[in-house]
Order: sequence, then C-alpha cells, then structure tokens
Amino acid sequence: MSLKDKLQIILITYNRAKHVQNMLGILLADNSPAKDINILVLDNNSTDNTLKTVKSFQDRYPNVSYHKNPYNLGIGGNIARAMEMANQEYVWILGDDDELHFEAWPDLEEAIAQNKEIIVAARYAIPDGYEKSPIHMIWQMTFISACIFKTSIFSDTTMTNVINNIYTLFPHLVPVVEYINDGKADKMYALPHALVSNGMKPETDCSYIRGYQNEKLYLKQRSMSWIVGFVDVMIELKNKKMLHKLLPAIHPSWGSFYNHMYINYVTRHNWLPVFEAIRAIPLRRKIEFLFYISIPIKIYRRDNKYLYLRIWRFKTKIWKIRNKK
Repeated sequence: MSLKDKLQIILITYNRAKHVQNMLGILLADNSPAKDINILVLDNNSTDNTLKTVKSFQDRYPNVSYHKNPYNLGIGGNIARAMEMANQEYVWILGDDDELHFEAWPDLEEAIAQNKEIIVAARYAIPDGYEKSPIHMIWQMTFISACIFKTSIFSDTTMTNVINNIYTLFPHLVPVVEYINDGKADKMYALPHALVSNGMKPETDCSYIRGYQNEKLYLKQRSMSWIVGFVDVMIELKNKKMLHKLLPAIHPSWGSFYNHMYINYVTRHNWLPVFEAIRAIPLRRKIEFLFYISIPIKIYRRDNKYLYLRIWRFKTKIWKIRNKK
C-alpha cells in the first residue's frame, strides 16, 4: 500500500540545518518507504542556512516543499502552525533530530488502511502489555513525533484550542483530549513496533525559548515548564480518574512535584501556574501542597549539585551532592 496520497510529513525546525539535512537524507533515501511522501519543511524563521539546505533537496525531489514563518513562533507555535497547514488525510509532524525505524512502516500502512484516527508511532513510554492503555499512549504522545493524526478530527474548535495552548508546549495534545472526551479513548492505536524514537542529544539546545529576548517574554511563557504545561492541557479531560492517574507520573513522587512547583514558581512569585496546576490534582494532594508551601523552613535539591536550606525568602547552600558513577 502506498501512502503517497494519504500521508503528509511536516518537518518542524529552527536553526538546525544539519539536522534537517540528515533527516531529509533519511526520508528521501532510495531504500526509504517514505521517499515519495509529500514532505513540508516548516522553518520557524531560522537565521542559519536551512533554506539553502532544503533547496538542495528540492532540486532533486519535487515532493519536498518549504515554508518559512515570518516570525519565530516558538516550538508550540510551530506545532500549531503545522496542524493548521496540514492538507492531506493524515499528518505526521516530525522533529528534525528524531530517529526513524522504517522496519515498522508496514505497521503504519496497516493502521491507515484500518482508518485509525490517532496513531501512536513511538513505543518507549508504552511497556509491553500496555498497548491499549490510554494513559500510556497519552504519555507517549507528549513526544510530538509520536503523533500521527487523521486531519478530519480537527475542527474550528480544535484549532482555537490548539492556539490557546501554544504556551503549554503541548498544543498537539488538544485533539487527543477532545478525542477522549468524545468517548473514543479505546480507538487510539499504538503501532506494534516503534516507527520513531526521540533522537535528542544532550549537547543539542532544545530550550523552549530559543531565539527570543527572554527578559521581554511574558512571565507565563518565560517560566513555563514541561510539568505545568502538561497539567494545563490535560486538565480539560472530563474523566478525572484518568487525569489523576496521569499526574503522579509527572515526577518520581508527589513530594518532588511539590518541590518543583515551589522552587520554580512560588519562590518567584509566579502564582498563576501554581493555581492552574493545583486545580488539576486530587483534594488530598491540594491540602498536602498548601501545607508544603506554608512551611517556612525547607531543605531541597535544585540543580543536582547542592542541597539548599531555605527560611522564607533566604536560602544558602548547605551540602555538595556527590554523584555516584
């Protein structure tokens, strides 16, 4: 089965021409099952030679197109733009540095032949035996490249909510939440084998606010974290039992979650994310969290190098942590 007329790949990128060159080389190789798929490179106003790199492929492959945003919209903004620009039956928004496993391509062909509407293309967050677990699939889909959507599930309301969730870093989870709220959680489909995995390298700059004058960003965006963003987008789940099962996995423990919220938000007097996160957690955890932040004396680890003692607004290092090798 050919997916040429059904699937569109949108490669999102910003100032990483080398990654784009590598990914296009893989997608368009002679032995690639994706070599005839329409590929759109969505450039988030890069200032490097991304355009020149893409043009070198366009000269040889007519199925490669290019669009450059006139402004850097941020990672969330570029994801939202990709969802808006999708113009085929299925869209796969792909990170420029991820790793592909084409031996699983027949699994994707089968899923599309079966008219699956949300396809999970990665597996590292889905243990064997949990392939049908909505909770594990949701966790996997925090990874943008794991998401393949049938574009017919997008609506005006979907795209409005996507735009309103750009700040969360997870606008692509909006259609997932809507799908579950419509009673279709059991229809989400995880591929039997991973088609893609996260290829992010430690040395790669993947910060959420690359390219901005960070001090001029609104505080909500400047201080946004993975944890709060996930809570903010998932809070719209109508199934609160599912929501409360999702949240504990945010951190190794609830105590770690409280500490994250305290250090990154309470101590900076940035209360809005705190209120948004706290309304999503169970009542018992709300009480625990309020009790935690009200204690004037705390010992905590912030940067994995030191333990800190904090008394109200005053803090000091008290111990250097020795990491075991």
